Order: sequence, then C-alpha cells, then structure tokens
Amino acid sequence: MNLKVITPEKIFFDGPVDEVIVPTPNGEIAILPGHVNLLTQVADGEVTIKSSSKNQHLAVTGGFLQIQRSEVSLISDFAIRSEEIDSKKAQEAEKRAQEKMAGAKDITEQDMALAQAEMRRAILQLKVINRRKGHNLNSTSLPK
Repeated sequence: MNLKVITPEKIFFDGPVDEVIVPTPNGEIAILPGHVNLLTQVADGEVTIKSSSKNQHLAVTGGFLQIQRSEVSLISDFAIRSEEIDSKKAQEAEKRAQEKMAGAKDITEQDMALAQAEMRRAILQLKVINRRKGHNLNSTSLPK
C-alpha cells in the first residue's frame, strides 16, 4: 500500500509501506494492506511507519486520515521525524509558550492560540523523543 503524509508546508512522506500505526481520538489503529476504506480524525501523537527497509516514527498534531483501496493519506497540521527532533529546541519552545500564556491578559486571542499550538507541538516532540530514547534502551516495552 502507499502512504502519503501531507502538511501545509510539504508532502512529508510518499511511498510504499507495510504497516502504519496512527493515533486517533479513540486509540491507535494499525493499517495493513487490504484495510477497509476509512475516514477518521488523527489525534496528537506518534505515527509509526513500517516498511521492509526501516521503521520511521513521526510526531504529528491532529489532522485526518483517509484510506481508499491501497492509498493511505494522512493530512496533518504538523509533522516531524523523531530523529529530527531537537529536545533542547523543543524545551525552549515550551518555555516560550508558557511565558506567552502567563501574560494572557496582555496578548490577543490569536497570539494565545499560537502560543497554545506551540506548546502542544513542543510537548508532543518531547514525548516522542523520550519514548524513542526509552525504546532504544529497552526494546521490550515503551514508557508511557
């Protein structure tokens, strides 16, 4: 089957895969070849892409997933590969967002929404990178 991951900036991934694990509001779903057609919301979390060459892990914030025949399309607000996450930058982004939100009386609704989105992305990146580090140390179980 073919997976396409699309963000507002670019087509993030486009290629054949063996399995995709996607977070949804009702829990994770695994998509294998021959999966029934589906349209569902994507929750903030980690997407696992499994193929014969290697496994990849992405942090995604929201979006939608559509499965039609052997085509899987994931449209997300934001995506980043786990190996591209810089934990120091994510921590700094989280701190900046906290500082902006702490001055909530002095900022516009739009600036508040942007700060909340920045906070969401930073927390997600830290969660995924910590999960990947834990997975590399102990391959039998993933920390929560």
